[in-house]
Amino acid sequence: LNADVADGAIHTEILTSDGRKLEGYTKEESKVIRGDDLRHPVGWKTNRISDLPAGTYWLRIYLENDATVYALTLEKGEQNGRP
Repeated sequence: LNADVADGAIHTEILTSDGRKLEGYTKEESKVIRGDDLRHPVGWKTNRISDLPAGTYWLRIYLENDATVYALTLEKGEQNGRP
């Protein structure tokens, strides 16, 4: 996630294709994103995107204060040494 979160925070959650929150992937379970970086990792406290079964999902991004998102890149495969 390319974002500037110098004075705020970003939280994320994954929703099913019909808009329902997924347990383990809610805003409350997401890792807080802060700082200015071109490649913020998006994640949750106990789950990974790769744990989800194949399907269609929505990613909801919550911006607090002056947080700004510039781009989102989804990559398949290993990230930070984890599949």
